[in-house]
Amino acid sequence: KVEAIVRRLLLLLQLDPAHKVIVFSSWLDVLDILSHALTINGVLHAFGRGRKGFLQALEHPAAAAGAAGAGGACHARPRVLLMLVAHGAAGLNLTEAQHVVLAEPLLDPAQELQATGRVSRFGQTATTHVHRFVVQHTVEENVARLSRQRATAMDMSAAVPAKRPGAGSSEAADLTVADVAALLSSKWSEGGGGDAGWPAGADGGVAGEGPVELQV
Repeated sequence: KVEAIVRRLLLLLQLDPAHKVIVFSSWLDVLDILSHALTINGVLHAFGRGRKGFLQALEHPAAAAGAAGAGGACHARPRVLLMLVAHGAAGLNLTEAQHVVLAEPLLDPAQELQATGRVSRFGQTATTHVHRFVVQHTVEENVARLSRQRATAMDMSAAVPAKRPGAGSSEAADLTVADVAALLSSKWSEGGGGDAGWPAGADGGVAGEGPVELQV
């Protein structure tokens, strides 16, 4: 998956020098790995650690990227921002970006909506795109399917991320026994992630993207 995401980012940056991308993940370790891969491939990016570091990355992205060892790129300012999903609902306005990458599916569709809504806000003049990555024949496929079912059942225009007092994770809130059984199911659909709403090769893979040089 990391290779697929990096290939997608390289392609987007090659297609338009003005493109800027926000990459969301629920896991700091995933963002660490992506940051390392982007550094190897010469992609200047911003990545804040913790609340204070995150705000510093937004206010001084070039300095943050240089401190992360991502220097040497041909652009003075980073074109990729790595963010935890937890920071996506912080009331931020990131309309400089045109692309949002979701490194994994989220159980709470409202949380996804708030994260992607950081770029689709007042003042955005460009077309925005969301790139979802789902590993076929894994629990991620089930998470994506359950998320789509939840989105269909709720009014997304008024949705807010589910959060109950004392709950360790908003995504774990309100899970039923049937939901857990569905998540642990190993009955994969034909085409994997395609049945979850994202056609195979369209968002989760690199099919049809053409040759992109990748450093590993």
